[in-house]
Amino acid sequence: MKAIRLYIILILFSVNSFAQETGFYGLQAAYSYTTGTYYPAGGVSIEGWFGKHFSINFSALYGPINEDAYYFSTGGGQALGVYLIKKGFENTSDLALALPLGIMSFVIPESVAYRIPLGGPSQLGLYLSPFGYELIRNTSEKISEERTSYELGIRFYLQANHWIIVVPRIGMKGFYGDRDLGINYGLSVMLRGKRKASAK
Repeated sequence: MKAIRLYIILILFSVNSFAQETGFYGLQAAYSYTTGTYYPAGGVSIEGWFGKHFSINFSALYGPINEDAYYFSTGGGQALGVYLIKKGFENTSDLALALPLGIMSFVIPESVAYRIPLGGPSQLGLYLSPFGYELIRNTSEKISEERTSYELGIRFYLQANHWIIVVPRIGMKGFYGDRDLGINYGLSVMLRGKRKASAK
C-alpha cells in the first residue's frame, strides 16, 4: 500500500508541468475483463493537453478482489519509476543513479491520444497505451502476479461546462507474452486545471 500511495502522489505532480494548454484532474472508474476474469477498479486520472489534437494520460487504479486480494494498475513507466526510486533508497550506494532514472521513467505517459473535434466542445480521442502495468496481490499469502499490457481504444471527451469534462472510454487490451485479448472500459469525471498563460 505504501507503493500505491507513492504512485498517486507522484502522478499528481507530473502532468501539469508538461501540458502546453491545460491539464485535467479527476476520478476514474474502470472495468477490465481479461482472461475470463472481471476486475472493477477506481482511482485517479490526469490528462495533459497539447494544442488542438494531442494529449497524454496518467492513471492509478485500485480495486479489491476479495478480503485477501486486490487489483492495481498504472502506466509501466510509473511502475518502473517507483521501483527504481524505492530500490535506490533501500541501497543508498545506488541512489545517485536510481533516482534520476526513476524520475525519468516516471514521466513516461501511460497513454497518448489523438483528439478529433466532433463539433462544439466534444471530441473523439484515439488512444494508445503501449506499456501498462497490472498487479494482482494476495496479501494473506503474500503472492503477487505482475503483468505488462498494451491497449488501443477510443475516448469521448464530453464537456459539461468550462470546468468539467466527462470521458467515457473503451479499448482492447492484450498482455505481452500472452495471446489472450480483453476489453477495458471506464469513465472519468475530470476538472480543468488552471489554464497556462500563453508565451509572449
